[in-house]
Amino acid sequence: MKGAGARTALQICGFATAGLYVLVATVELILDDEVRIGRRLLFAAVLVGIAVLVLGGIRMLERRPWPGVALASLGAVIGGFALFRTGLAIALAIAIVALSAVCARRLSLARA
Repeated sequence: MKGAGARTALQICGFATAGLYVLVATVELILDDEVRIGRRLLFAAVLVGIAVLVLGGIRMLERRPWPGVALASLGAVIGGFALFRTGLAIALAIAIVALSAVCARRLSLARA
């Protein structure tokens, strides 16, 4: 398959991003005693939802490339803003946006 390197890199970035979001959500939920439990649960639920959005968008790329790009990019950018203090989240968000667009373009051209 042409473009398998970009697709593999996108999957790796996607799983790393989702793992980072779930890890931060878990750590915040367990260790942050200064914030009430309701706010911690909300923050954890939002981060896990964003991780699902990123992975769902990447998974959707094969069937519907451009909506998949929109979902993965939206999740990555929102997560990057939510965790802006970690440079890793921002770098992964940029990589996901760029790689998903490259993969979607290649899939669209291959179908045409």
